[in-house]
Amino acid sequence: MTLKHLLWFFIFTVQILSLSAQNRSKDLLALNQFKAGEYVRYKVIYKFSEVWVTAGFVSFEFTERAVDNKHHTVCIARGNTAPAFDIFYKVRDEYATVLETSTCRPKFFLRRVNEGRFKIHNDFNFLHDSLKVIAEMQDSKNAHRMDTMAIPPNTQDIVSALLHCRSLDYKKLDSGQQYNFPIFLDNEVFQVGVKYHGKQSISTGYGDYNCIVLQPILLTGRIFSEVDKMRIYMTDDERRLPVYIESPLKVGRIVAVLTKYKTNFK
Repeated sequence: MTLKHLLWFFIFTVQILSLSAQNRSKDLLALNQFKAGEYVRYKVIYKFSEVWVTAGFVSFEFTERAVDNKHHTVCIARGNTAPAFDIFYKVRDEYATVLETSTCRPKFFLRRVNEGRFKIHNDFNFLHDSLKVIAEMQDSKNAHRMDTMAIPPNTQDIVSALLHCRSLDYKKLDSGQQYNFPIFLDNEVFQVGVKYHGKQSISTGYGDYNCIVLQPILLTGRIFSEVDKMRIYMTDDERRLPVYIESPLKVGRIVAVLTKYKTNFK
């Protein structure tokens, strides 16, 4: 299980923000809950038949910096396999996004993948006014190369996507609403969608939460076989934290559970 696979989960918590391209962003972008000093950690559990195995861990850490005299939020996502899996296939992945805080649009996206003997070193520069991405890419199979790719308005990277949902005012959404939006991943633009399913209380084993429930509707890709059965549970409070995510895979099932949360703001 790679960091990219788990991050697909969090992509879908974004969705509604991309409605910004559909004339409602000014109404929905009422919150700004991700701030420097926040740290969250998830345990990734893989289930096959009746066996549950801790496959790895994913963390998100937030800092801030100035870019072109504008305030930017930096989010670094790190993923690694559990020690028992390192013997078979060691994963040490790191993704990072630098996004303009006022617009929630990515400025830079970095991808560092170390999975077994395979490595990826990619840097992406988003030029939203020009609707393009300048990519600098290198991996174990391909030499260093540069490319420029066209993107639709308000395109997100795989990490910046998750931040958007935490900036939304869900009181202005109706249960059953569905939205579509673009995500840039693996040098392609994917159209995905999500449906808002109202609220539900859950217990994860690490805490009890009142949650907002989200359901992915469409994924143009190769990871999940039954995306319509995926559910994402995000706290219905000012933090907007994904606390529990579950989905079928082509073989087995994957679960991500929030196990640690700390911050230097209230």
